[in-house]
Amino acid sequence: NFNEQTYDFSDLYLKTGPVLVMRTSFKYTSLNKLSGKEIAVMPDSAGTIILEKHPNILIRNYDSIAKALNDVSAGTIDGALVDRLMAESYCQDLYQGKLKIVTGPLDNSGLRLITLKNQAPEFVVAFNRGLQRLKSSKEYDKLLKKWGLKASETK
Repeated sequence: NFNEQTYDFSDLYLKTGPVLVMRTSFKYTSLNKLSGKEIAVMPDSAGTIILEKHPNILIRNYDSIAKALNDVSAGTIDGALVDRLMAESYCQDLYQGKLKIVTGPLDNSGLRLITLKNQAPEFVVAFNRGLQRLKSSKEYDKLLKKWGLKASETK
C-alpha cells in the first residue's frame, strides 16, 4: 500500500512469482489435489503463504533451491515452490527431462514499469497499450520463447 501511494505501476510484463516444480512423471492437476504431499519452500519466500491456504500439504523448509530440487528429483519430497526464473533455468538445464514446472506463477510478483505517482501517467498508459499490442500480436510469446521462458503467464 505504501508503494501504491508513492508510485504508479504498469501492468505486469513478466511474472516472476513462485511456480511448482515436480518430477516429470508426476500427474499434477491442482494444489487442492496435493493432500499429504511434501512441498519445499525457501526462507523469506511467498511459498509458505501460498501453501498455508492448503492445510493438507506438508510444507518443508529448505535453505537452498539446489537442495530442494535435488530432493524432488530423488523422490525424497514431492515438489518445490521456486521463483519462476530460477525454476525455468534449473528445469531446462540440470534437471531437463527429470523435473518440470506444473503451474504458472502463483502470485502477482513480477516486473513492471514504475514511475513516481502522477508524474508520468501518460507514459504508463502508453506502456500498457504497447504491452497489450505485443501480447495480442503473439510477439510477446515469441520474446518469451527467445528468452527461454514458457508462455505460462495466465495459469
